[in-house]
Amino acid sequence: MSTKGKWLTIEQKCEVIAQHRLEPGTSYTQLAEWTKARFELSVAPTRQTIRNIVKGAADIEAKRLSGNLSAKGRRPCVRSQELETRLEQYVADCRQRDVRLTRRLLNTRAREILDELPDAPTHNLSVGWLTRFMKRHGLSFQKDRDDAVDAAAVPTAAAAGVAVNGGMNAAAAQTLELVADDEAERARVDKLRQKATKRLREIEKEARELRKYLRQLDAVPTQTVDGLNP
Repeated sequence: MSTKGKWLTIEQKCEVIAQHRLEPGTSYTQLAEWTKARFELSVAPTRQTIRNIVKGAADIEAKRLSGNLSAKGRRPCVRSQELETRLEQYVADCRQRDVRLTRRLLNTRAREILDELPDAPTHNLSVGWLTRFMKRHGLSFQKDRDDAVDAAAVPTAAAAGVAVNGGMNAAAAQTLELVADDEAERARVDKLRQKATKRLREIEKEARELRKYLRQLDAVPTQTVDGLNP
């Protein structure tokens, strides 16, 4: 159903913000045309309107997070509502099974969900996106004494109302160890590749110099010296 006017709901503004983050190189004029087509507007928003939406992204998202919305919009500023819903369910399942979450586990599960979606939108799953997801669902980061590398995602006291205790289960710990070993192996291979590439370039340079020297030798004429025989 088309929107006759050019006024945008909070939900629609969130989509405009998400589109701008996805393609930051797009001009405000182009984004206005995208908005017109996306929401079937009879008139495209002005360039200034789009600029105000982009510049006011923090306030718009803060309104959604605080629940200060009109009846026009209720859903979060997300590119894929199905990704949001399924990842939220994953968080709930982990809480029920007393599995401690980490940023890495959340990001990995999000990528798996996107791969399963038939019409998944283009999504880079950036650090900023993950941070906003955790804020939307009452998750915060807490350093673990036994794991200084990963920040644990635990429910905040305001959201959960209880203190969360317990460590990472053995399966998750083993997964992180395997990932760390894999990263170390990739770093070692990359270092060896760099050395091999450097040596190959040196050999190619030496080969070019040898070919040049051979061409110089080929250019020297063969001279017959008389009077050398007794």
